Amino acid sequence: MSKTSIGIPENIANFLAYLFGWISGLISLLVEKSNGDVRFHAAQSFVFFGICSLLGVILPIIPLLGPLVMWVVGLVALVVWVIQIVMSLLGTPLKLPFISSLANLLLLKIKLS
Repeated sequence: MSKTSIGIPENIANFLAYLFGWISGLISLLVEKSNGDVRFHAAQSFVFFGICSLLGVILPIIPLLGPLVMWVVGLVALVVWVIQIVMSLLGTPLKLPFISSLANLLLLKIKLS
């Protein structure tokens, strides 16, 4: 397990990126400068939980179907969060389908800026 630019093991940095959802993902993305895996998982956390948060704001506006979909989104977010926390601590966090592509695009945009 390699160290990060902030001096902690990679699995702990990935854990911290997922710990508080998009907020900790954003902080990890801004703080970590050299470790590509940690930056990827920070971006993935920011994108996934950011989308979930946006849906949590938008869905209640939709009558009838909104609350049901919001309940499903909340359940999915909780399951993904628990899995990513555990897998990060074990040293093998998952790449989420579709979200990982968006995270890579985010990293590419940040790199080009």
